[in-house]
Amino acid sequence: MDEQEWQPLGALMHRVSAALRSEIAAALAPLNLPFPQYVCMRVLFKNPGWSNADLARAIDVTPQSMNTVLQALQDAGLVSRPDTVDSGRARPAQLSRSGTALLKQADVLARGAEECLLSGISARQRGDFFQTLRDIAGEDAASP
Repeated sequence: MDEQEWQPLGALMHRVSAALRSEIAAALAPLNLPFPQYVCMRVLFKNPGWSNADLARAIDVTPQSMNTVLQALQDAGLVSRPDTVDSGRARPAQLSRSGTALLKQADVLARGAEECLLSGISARQRGDFFQTLRDIAGEDAASP
C-alpha cells in the first residue's frame, strides 16, 4: 500500500464503529432501547454479578456514565441490583427476566443491522474479516 492509499487503522476502525453504532441504534429504536443500554446489557449477560465499576472498565466509560445507564435499566426493570451489600460498596448487577427477554429481541435486531452493514461484502470476506479481528484482539473463534 502506498502512502496515498494508507489510512490510520484507528481512523478506519472509528468509522466502522460509528457506522455500526448508527445501524444498531436505528434498529433498536422500536424497542426504545438506547445503544449504551444495549451494550451494558450484552456485557452483563456474559458477566452476571459485575459491579458498576467492572462494567465501566469493560465498556471504557466513566463510572458516573455507567451508573446512569445502570440506573435507567434498573428503573425499567431490566436489571436488578441489591440496595445494600454485606461488604464494600460494589452492588452486583444482573439482568432480570424481562431484561434477558428484551436482550434476545435486541440481539435479533442488532444482528440484522450488522448484516445490513456487511451486505456489500461476500461471505468469504466476512469470514476473513471476523477472523482478522479475532486475531488482532487475541481471541479464538470460540470466544463470544
